[in-house]
Amino acid sequence: MVNQPTILNASPRRHWPLSLIAAALIILIAAAAIFYLRALASLYEKASRLSAAKSTIDYGANIAQWLAEQSFFQDNQNEKEVPENPPAGGQNFNRTVDWLQKMENAVQYVAVREDNVVLYQRQMGSGGATTEDGIGGPRKSHRGRTVIGRKKLILGTNIVPVITFSMTQTTPAGHKRELELGLNKGIIDRQSAGAASALRKLYYISLATIAIAFGVCLAAIIALVHREMVWQKRGRLEEHLAFAGAVAGSVIHDFRNPLSAMRLDSQLLQGEAAKGNEARPERLRELAERVVKTIDRVDGLLAEFLALARPDANEPQTFEANESIRDCLELLKIRFEKAGVKLTTDLAKERLQVRGFPAQFKRALLNILTNAEQFSPPSGRVTVQTRMGKNRAVIKITDEGPGVPPTDREKIFDLFYSNRPGGTGIGLALAKTAIENCDGEIEYETPPGGKGALFIIEIPLSA
Repeated sequence: MVNQPTILNASPRRHWPLSLIAAALIILIAAAAIFYLRALASLYEKASRLSAAKSTIDYGANIAQWLAEQSFFQDNQNEKEVPENPPAGGQNFNRTVDWLQKMENAVQYVAVREDNVVLYQRQMGSGGATTEDGIGGPRKSHRGRTVIGRKKLILGTNIVPVITFSMTQTTPAGHKRELELGLNKGIIDRQSAGAASALRKLYYISLATIAIAFGVCLAAIIALVHREMVWQKRGRLEEHLAFAGAVAGSVIHDFRNPLSAMRLDSQLLQGEAAKGNEARPERLRELAERVVKTIDRVDGLLAEFLALARPDANEPQTFEANESIRDCLELLKIRFEKAGVKLTTDLAKERLQVRGFPAQFKRALLNILTNAEQFSPPSGRVTVQTRMGKNRAVIKITDEGPGVPPTDREKIFDLFYSNRPGGTGIGLALAKTAIENCDGEIEYETPPGGKGALFIIEIPLSA
């Protein structure tokens, strides 16, 4: 019988539902995916804006280069001209700027200067505009012959940031003529608007895809967890039923041996009593005492099963191992005689005081000895030896049966395993549990002769 361990003063643990844990993990993973998706979108947006800025610079530089190639900018003159009354070359340049402004509304102004004298200036939008350098001073970069900078254009109460493109050349007369083009900085937003719109659509589509995918995964995991919990509940029920079957088998197994012995003794007692006056009183007394001992053994087993129902009352005791072995041998003596198996002993002369559960220890010995008798051939021999080891009592039980195949040696102590027809597979499993409850160990080995089985039991000696 498996001794059920009892945990005293155990505080109840709070167990979170597995479905709740799975849902929390899925939500955390989804949140992390959304966070990284947003980070990627932000990086792509920055890269798109940077690309738009570079494209705008190339675009503005090309426009400035195109204007610088017009005849007005190339003419060798040094007269101040205004858009309202330009000469012929200025009229053509003015029409060019008008056409440019119609084609590109981001053009804020175009100015041509020579030695700081304005030859031409065309302001798009409201008049009265003035310019000032950007915060922190002009930021200029040379791109071939084009100088790129930024300014703020003040139109009444409005401040319009512009990107400037300046080109300077020296006329044959030695004068420095400068063309300056101002583009509204909003052209960068316009250039990146398409990519930003596509990015936003892609982001929302990805976000919806993630939400749907993780929602489906969450539902699937919750369903699988629920299904697993149902299967676990069924498994626990099956385990309980199997344990109940094992308990029932253990009861039958533990009571079968003493009842068989008592049946034999009763038959012998009946046969001796039938002799009438020839009956031997001492034989009758011996058989009667053996029946009483067997009944006491059965009563002890009943007490042990009751102790399993009250594990707190089942306390370890100090007992003498050799005396327990002698009791078991006496109980099985008739059984061995009827099977024709010789039972020999070689017990240690020292007292082997051990601490544990005497009834369980005896049951373990009875199970091993019964197996030895069942597997031993007629006229075979079963030997029981005891020795005092280093702080341990060593018990060896050897038989001359077929032994255990090497492939099955790791399974002989498993519950319900048996290689004997009609065997229950309970005896050795219960013996192992009983010995371990006494803080001992049990092992299987092949005897030195290579035939039979050898069980070695070691139990710590009491202090």
